[in-house]
Amino acid sequence: MRKTVCVLLLLAVVSLLFVTSAAEEADETSVYLEKTSVEMTVGGYGWLRSGLQNRKPGVKMTSLTWESTDEQVVTIDDESKYVAVGRGQAQLIRRIKTNDGKEYVGVCDVRVVIPVEEVVCDVQSLVLIAGKDAPLPDVRVLPEEADVRACTWTSSHPEIVSVENGRIAAHAAGKAVLTATSDERIEKRRLRTASVQVTVIPAVESLKVNGADQVFRLEAGVRNALSLEVLPQGTTMEALHFESSDEQIVTVGTDGVMLGHAAGKAVITVWTDQTASGEKLQASLEVEVYRKIERISLSPNPYVAFRGQTVTLTPVITPADADISGLSVSWTSDNPYVAGVYGISLSAEVECRQVGQSKITVRAEDGSRKRGSVHFRVEPTVPVTIRNAKAEKQGDSMSLALELKNRMRETAVREVSFHLDIKDGEGALLSSRTASLAVHIPPPRRGFYTLPLNAEEIPEAAVTVEIRIVEIAYPRGEYAIPEELQSVLEIPLKQEASDQ
Repeated sequence: MRKTVCVLLLLAVVSLLFVTSAAEEADETSVYLEKTSVEMTVGGYGWLRSGLQNRKPGVKMTSLTWESTDEQVVTIDDESKYVAVGRGQAQLIRRIKTNDGKEYVGVCDVRVVIPVEEVVCDVQSLVLIAGKDAPLPDVRVLPEEADVRACTWTSSHPEIVSVENGRIAAHAAGKAVLTATSDERIEKRRLRTASVQVTVIPAVESLKVNGADQVFRLEAGVRNALSLEVLPQGTTMEALHFESSDEQIVTVGTDGVMLGHAAGKAVITVWTDQTASGEKLQASLEVEVYRKIERISLSPNPYVAFRGQTVTLTPVITPADADISGLSVSWTSDNPYVAGVYGISLSAEVECRQVGQSKITVRAEDGSRKRGSVHFRVEPTVPVTIRNAKAEKQGDSMSLALELKNRMRETAVREVSFHLDIKDGEGALLSSRTASLAVHIPPPRRGFYTLPLNAEEIPEAAVTVEIRIVEIAYPRGEYAIPEELQSVLEIPLKQEASDQ
C-alpha cells in the first residue's frame, strides 16, 4: 500500500512539473528583429523589420513604437526606416504592447562611422630579388578621420610573392600584384583598395654596356637603345636605372632608349642594386650628339663682283651647330669662261675673268647631297668711275662736287669710299684721308653728289686734290677695288675770292 501511495505522489509531482514547464514555455513570447546590430555610414538608411514571435493563443499586439537612444546618431520613424545622422553609437528600441497588458522590447545596436573613401599607396611598382624579402610600402587611408585605418594585403600569385609577418617575401621570378584592402566591412559598400605591381627577378650578376670603350655617335632627334649585356638572362628592365650627365644634350628613358637633343657630349650611366650582395653594379657610355646638315646655301644671292677680282666664297650651313668635322664639298661653275671656281674645302676661290654671269654651286659630299647655288655676276673692271670733279674751298669748309658713273647693268650702288691726297704746287703730299659718300646710283646711270670736307684739314699750301675710289658698297655686299686697278683723278683746288 505504501509503495502505491509513493508512486502516485511521484507521478503527481512529475505531472505538476510538466504542466509548469509547459506553461513557462508557452509564455516565451519575444520581439523579433531582422537585425540585432547594424554598422553604417553617415547618410545611410534602411528598414528594420520586426514582429512578435512565440505569441500565446489570443495574444494580440495593441501598440508598436520605435525609439532611438541618441537621435544625433540615428533616427527611426513609424515605418521602421532608420537613417544615420552622425558618427557614434546608439540603440534602436522596438516596444510592443499586447492585449494581456504585457510589454515586449527588442534592441538593435547601431554604429555609425565615417567610411573609407580611398586607400592610397605612393609606390606603384617594386622590383625584388628572388629569395629575399622587403618591407611593405606605406598606405594611407583617406579621409584621415575615417574610423577604419587598417588594411589587409593579398597577392595575385602567392607562389611568386606573398605577404608574411608584415613583409613582402619574394619566392620565384615573375610578376604579381599586391593589393591592400581596407578592413572596413560595412554592408553593401564596396571595399577600397590600392595595388602595387611587383616584379621578382634573379639577382643581377654582371652588367655591361657594349661599345663603352669608344664614343657613341647619336644624331640629334634620333632614338637609339643602349646595347646591354646583363646576366643572368631574363633580367627585366625594371631592375636597371638609367641616368644622363646632361639632359640638355641627351636623355635616356627607363627602357634604356636614348634621345639626342643638342650637339655635345654626355655620359649615360646604367646601374642596379638588385644584386645578391646588395652592392651597386654600374656601367657607362660616352655619347656624342651631332646634327646633320639640313641646308647648305651661298649668300649674297645674286653675288656681284668685277672683272679681275678674286672672290672667296664660304657656304652657310644650317643648322649652325651641324657636324661638319668630316664634311667635304665640291664646287662647280656652269660658265667658267666668266667665273672659274677652285676649292675642295668649305671655302673656294672664284676668279672673275670676263663680264657676264655664271652659276656657282657647292655640293655636300656626305651622302645627303645637300647643295646651294649663287648667281654670280661679273661686272666691268671698275664698275664705278668718276666722270667729273670740282673742288672748291669756301671759308671753313670745302666741297668736292663729283659726277659718278655706275657701269653695272643690274645692280645699284649705295655707298662709295674715296681716298684723298692733298698736295702743294710742287706735288708734295700735305695730308691724306679717307671719306665715304652715301649714294644711290641705279644701273647703269650717273649721279651727281657733293662730298663735304672740313676746311681746317686742308693746309693753306694745298693746290690739288688727288682722289681715287677704293671701295664700293652694293645692297648685298661691299667690294674693295684692288690697288692696281684704282684710277687716280687730280682735281685743282679753287680758293674762294676774299672781300677787299
